[in-house]
Amino acid sequence: MAIAARPDVRGTHHDRALTVYAFDPSVGRRFGNHLVLRIPYEPLRSGPVGRRVAVVDVDRTTGRQYPGVDLDSAPLLLSGGVAPAELDVRFHQQMSYAVASYTIELFQNALGRTVRWPWARRAVSDDEHDKLRVFPHSQETENAWFMATVPCTSATSPHCPGPTSLANACTHASPSTS
Repeated sequence: MAIAARPDVRGTHHDRALTVYAFDPSVGRRFGNHLVLRIPYEPLRSGPVGRRVAVVDVDRTTGRQYPGVDLDSAPLLLSGGVAPAELDVRFHQQMSYAVASYTIELFQNALGRTVRWPWARRAVSDDEHDKLRVFPHSQETENAWFMATVPCTSATSPHCPGPTSLANACTHASPSTS
């Protein structure tokens, strides 16, 4: 008796459920500190890198670049992503992507339009730079920040933000022409 192969269901889902910390990451795995965000499904490259968000994990203090998590790998698709862990950089990358994507989705729903980043207005589209780039381990600071007036030219640029302030980025986003 032949066993039928399972069909590839990637791309047929309407959303992706990813676990994040609900409050302060320093609270860790305590009860009530986990939240599942349901974000629109999209194919992702390692990072993760999607249509609007690119997680770039470079520690500027050490120069170390962490390999990006592959949320489209079969084990992570089946398990709903990386389990919360304070010391797992893959979870940090997942949480950065999930919170950024969820926040963008909320802004787009509230605005009634697609957000288009002001820095993505070049005549020639650049897949990596036309996205909101989030740097989960860029530097140790007390809070996230965003600087729209200074271009972020590379992951190691001194002007690239740590975890980007999405409210600020979305507030300064222009109406989409697409």
